[in-house]
Amino acid sequence: VPSKWCSDLVSPSWQLLDTALRADEGGSKGEPQKFVLVSDSTLPVQTMSRMRQVLLKTDHSDLCISPRNEWAAVSIFGITYSIVKHHQWAVLNREDAEAFAKAWPMSSSYSSLWKNGVLDLAAGDYKWNLPRMGPDGKANLSATIARSLIPAPGRCPDEEAFTSLIFGLHEGGTDAMWQNIIDRSVCRTYVNWNCKNPPEVFSKMTDKLRELMRDTSEKAYLFARKFKKDASLKELKAFHQKASSELV
Repeated sequence: VPSKWCSDLVSPSWQLLDTALRADEGGSKGEPQKFVLVSDSTLPVQTMSRMRQVLLKTDHSDLCISPRNEWAAVSIFGITYSIVKHHQWAVLNREDAEAFAKAWPMSSSYSSLWKNGVLDLAAGDYKWNLPRMGPDGKANLSATIARSLIPAPGRCPDEEAFTSLIFGLHEGGTDAMWQNIIDRSVCRTYVNWNCKNPPEVFSKMTDKLRELMRDTSEKAYLFARKFKKDASLKELKAFHQKASSELV
């Protein structure tokens, strides 16, 4: 699936989720299912058994929602609409994954803009629509506004698509429903932006990575990024090998 950084990384995420959903259309009856999105520079910092325990404890999606001062907003006819920004590496339950998989093709025109694998579209030139939140707290795909109406220089669609297409826009009267969603916000992929040349790129084990590996809280990070392809990670490999041998 073709992609272009900050112009369209949502379509590849949609393709992955749509394919995964179709591969298991029946689902696990009565049991939580989670769909985890990670990048090619991401590695797990928790054991597989620990990740399963954490992720399957509830049926909620784990979305890492950004502070309100980072939300893009616009006032139209006296109504303030805000796009709830989120971390692009998300964990979705089946219901939310299905909602997103249904909504993206209906809401965007990116698929028609790719020509021979090239997207002639600049970052910030948005070609998708934003649904309003319905009375059930879910995105109402029949009531939308154009994303291009909300100014947000430098904002990438993959930082907005999940919250927008699963739940809808934030506006007056939706505060209580959004607060419930925000209260469940959990960041599962660690990335360090508070460094000299962000994001931090790991080439070896660090004290921070060891701290993440020891974290046994319910809101622990399960993954970390970015790792160099040739990173020296003998300690991390030994950690996972030891955990695997204990399960045998």
